[in-house]
Amino acid sequence: MIKRFLYDLKNKLLSPYHMMTKRGWFIYDERYFKYFIHWYNHTWNNSRKIEIPIFLDLYYKNQSKRVLEVGNVLSHYIPITHTVLDKYEKSPGVINEDIIDYKPEKKYDVVLSCSTLEHVGFDEEDKDPDGFLKAVNNIKNNILKDGGVLYLSVPVGYNPGLDETLENGLVSFDSVTHYSLDDWHIIIGVIRK
Repeated sequence: MIKRFLYDLKNKLLSPYHMMTKRGWFIYDERYFKYFIHWYNHTWNNSRKIEIPIFLDLYYKNQSKRVLEVGNVLSHYIPITHTVLDKYEKSPGVINEDIIDYKPEKKYDVVLSCSTLEHVGFDEEDKDPDGFLKAVNNIKNNILKDGGVLYLSVPVGYNPGLDETLENGLVSFDSVTHYSLDDWHIIIGVIRK
């Protein structure tokens, strides 16, 4: 029991602190960002080290606009003031609806989705290989205002239906950035309405 406590304490405090001094930089949208190190979800060991700094930057740039986050991610790292939609995660202020069916009364200027849309239709009891495509189409057709922007990140190689959708060009991005580190590959995509 005490061994487990010490291990958890090391992972929460010491490892991230030690890594912060050596965390390095990456480029997104012609700007330099530091890798993100945080104990929650062990960001130093997965794609969150790239995704979180990008999505925090996007969030701060768009705070004055009407923002919807699909998937409750950012609140684990900062206090938030925007609307969050997450089908499963129960948390105060989070709307628990499926992104495929969600139709807000008032549309949004910006939708942020950090490694969430790959789960739609894939991590369900009844699998739907078109879940990602349906989610993106619903965001474009029913959630975003004209001139609105969807910023999303998804891992490649996790959901075969999503991979096939991307390979077949069924979702078109206004811009897309690919990252590969260690054993994971992600894309950061921008879709404008």
